[in-house]
Amino acid sequence: MAHSRLRVIRRLRTLRNLEWFNAPFLILALSTSWSDRSLSSTWQRLIAYLLVAALLMVGGWFWHVKLAQVRDGRPIERHLRRLALIGRLAVAALALGSLALTASWVWSVGTLADRAWASGFTVFAWAEWVNYFRVQIMHDTIRDLRRLLRTRRLRKSVLAVDLARQGRGP
Repeated sequence: MAHSRLRVIRRLRTLRNLEWFNAPFLILALSTSWSDRSLSSTWQRLIAYLLVAALLMVGGWFWHVKLAQVRDGRPIERHLRRLALIGRLAVAALALGSLALTASWVWSVGTLADRAWASGFTVFAWAEWVNYFRVQIMHDTIRDLRRLLRTRRLRKSVLAVDLARQGRGP
């Protein structure tokens, strides 16, 4: 196996594992920084966490599928149909979660700290969706950063490119 191919395989495996690790790990942030454990605050944190965790799990699944494609030559078309549907469903879930969170601010439901925490996590969930289904926001390698500095433009995400090739999109 060529050195560059091994590097891609290691990178995909790392991306997959990080996404799958972070989804349950973030529950610690939910539970350790909780200022109010009442139902009025719990739902805010829970909705925001579930949105982020679901997108991280989907991201891990996508990287797993990409890894199988690169490593074993497995086709990903059937997965892309599901991922396109999940992308559309995720937008609806994010919109509903954002509306619920906005209502909690309007009516001062829960503590200020819990509303702020849930707002931050909801923004993170939207960023994860954009990062997977639209443009690559995360630039964690030197190569990515150099390309961004050179072009001064975000590029389409890997999933968005794959979905576009199949004539699909969220």
